[in-house]
Amino acid sequence: MNGQCALSGPLADHGPLFATSVLADVDDRVPAELLIGFAIMGVLTAVVLFISSWRRRHDLARVRIREQWLVTMLRSIGDGVIATDAAGRITFMNSAAQEFTGWKEQEAEHKPLVKVFQTFDRKERKPTENPIDIVVREGRASTAIEPVLLIARDGAERTVLSSASPIRSENESVAGVVFVFHDVTQRELAESALQASQEMFRLITNHISELVAVLDLEGRFLYASQSHATLLAPPRELYLRSCFDVVHPEDRKRLRGLFAQTVRTGCENRAPFRLLAADGQVVPMDSVITPIRDENGKVDKVLSVSRDISARQRAEDRVRHEMEFSDTLIKSMPGIFYLYEGATRKILRWNKNLETVTGYSAEEFETLDPLTYFPDDEKPIVHERMLKCFAEGSADIEVNLLAKDGRRTPFYVTGYRLEIEGRPCMLGIGIDITARLAGEEALRANERLQELDRLKSEFLATMSHELRTPLNSIIGFTGILRQGLAGPMNDEQKKQLTMVHSSARHLLGLINDLLDLSRIESGKMELFAEEFAVTDLIGEIAQSLAPQVEQKKLRFETFIDQPGLRMLTDRKKCFQILLNLANNAVKFTDSGRVALQVSSKADTIHFDVTDTGIGIKDENMPHLFEAFRQVDGSARRVYEGTGLGLYLSKQLARMLGGTIIVESEFGIGSRFTLVLPQKLP
Repeated sequence: MNGQCALSGPLADHGPLFATSVLADVDDRVPAELLIGFAIMGVLTAVVLFISSWRRRHDLARVRIREQWLVTMLRSIGDGVIATDAAGRITFMNSAAQEFTGWKEQEAEHKPLVKVFQTFDRKERKPTENPIDIVVREGRASTAIEPVLLIARDGAERTVLSSASPIRSENESVAGVVFVFHDVTQRELAESALQASQEMFRLITNHISELVAVLDLEGRFLYASQSHATLLAPPRELYLRSCFDVVHPEDRKRLRGLFAQTVRTGCENRAPFRLLAADGQVVPMDSVITPIRDENGKVDKVLSVSRDISARQRAEDRVRHEMEFSDTLIKSMPGIFYLYEGATRKILRWNKNLETVTGYSAEEFETLDPLTYFPDDEKPIVHERMLKCFAEGSADIEVNLLAKDGRRTPFYVTGYRLEIEGRPCMLGIGIDITARLAGEEALRANERLQELDRLKSEFLATMSHELRTPLNSIIGFTGILRQGLAGPMNDEQKKQLTMVHSSARHLLGLINDLLDLSRIESGKMELFAEEFAVTDLIGEIAQSLAPQVEQKKLRFETFIDQPGLRMLTDRKKCFQILLNLANNAVKFTDSGRVALQVSSKADTIHFDVTDTGIGIKDENMPHLFEAFRQVDGSARRVYEGTGLGLYLSKQLARMLGGTIIVESEFGIGSRFTLVLPQKLP
């Protein structure tokens, strides 16, 4: 063992040759086994030394390879890497560091880091502390929290984030520093742009009326614009709340389906729905659901933009109602309506009545020329009027519309020029003037009749005057003869004269009625007001009717509620009316009584003429006061008369400011009431 220890100590450093010489020197002094042992020991030692040397060379090669790999990697990465010694002098720079600083590695080698890597505070632009000083001073890695401004050799500016780590020796002392920095200029610009975009998005969404929301894939609010506060709640109260909670129950299923379809397909959808506002109001909304994708193109969120369409719906309803009203109005117009385009010579729109009048179908209207609907002899004037309408703005014409079956219907048509989307058109409106033309013809006929009536009235007035003169003579002379002033007469002569006298007076009454009629119709009847006692007027009427009453053996009764009653009116006209009514009562009463009663009511006086005569049928009542009309209009009528009495009485009563009221029951009797004001208006 001692020999082995000696070999493994200082002797081993001399190698195998030295061991062989030693063996030769002691060859003669030691046994052969010992020599063999030494030989083997030497061989083993040589092998061990060889292997150790080979391993060292192999490890050094591996280290050099790894160092080469590290250097290559550092030179190829995008971040800047600078290595320094303990004094802060640069020993290594990769390509990125050279690009960022503007220094070549050969130029920067052994130069202080602060000269090559110059950084400043971004706000105040003051130099920042050397990061190597921090690492050497504190003996630990240092990482910058805030980006700093790096000014390159050529003055170019970059925003960088840096970190520094110490390189330690075998005794753990700081032998150098590795400095790594990253260019965040683009990131800063992107973040700044993102912040500006987000701020712009916030400002826009908070100042528009639309409800803008960002939803997760379950439909929960991640963001809500300030406009939500108007209808729902402040945005902070909506966070993570389901958007479907504010949807009308009847619309939720449909809206969930559209939302799921947007998430599944990534396609935009329009979703009209009803919103349940916070105050309980149901608000119609129109929403556009748009997918938001992440960096991998996958749908990550959903953007919803909803608009209150209440006003739009009201406007649409008004437009729809206006259109319905217009359509209804056009369809219900008694005349015709059409819209004609000049360039295409086509009727674009028309009402139903135009189809009815012409007999053409809607399909035929779309193809036929507009002049088809007019007779050949009127087409030139129609075409001329159409040109005038387009030239001057309007035109009108009276023309016949020619139906499919040849019928002609007269119309008055007015056309107005207007433009629709830049195209000149004509709006035509026509009214059927068949009735008007018939009315004009009737008016012309009526004017002829009025002229004939005027001539008749003048003739009657003239003839009345001409007839009254001889009649008065006849009445006067027959009266003289009846009184015996011209000599005595026998009974037969008296009878004949009485008949002549009665007929003459009857004829005179007829002539007087005709004369009054002509005066009333010509407006020449005059009124003369005078004050008189009503009692005297009633007595005079009773006296005038006494012969007829006695002849028919009737009772004639009079009654006045106020014996001293007086009137201020035309006495003659009042007497004429009452005498006519009382005379009719006596004439149409064969037995019983006739009564004339007077009563005053407020400022009016009522004269009631009541009889127990034949009465009037209900169907004859409307014709009672017509001129020349008698209830019994047959040729074999029993009662005489011209049919003018009641007509004249009604007209005279109206002139006096009153009226006549009739009550009658056929077979029982009648009551005629003359109502007059106590004083003539």
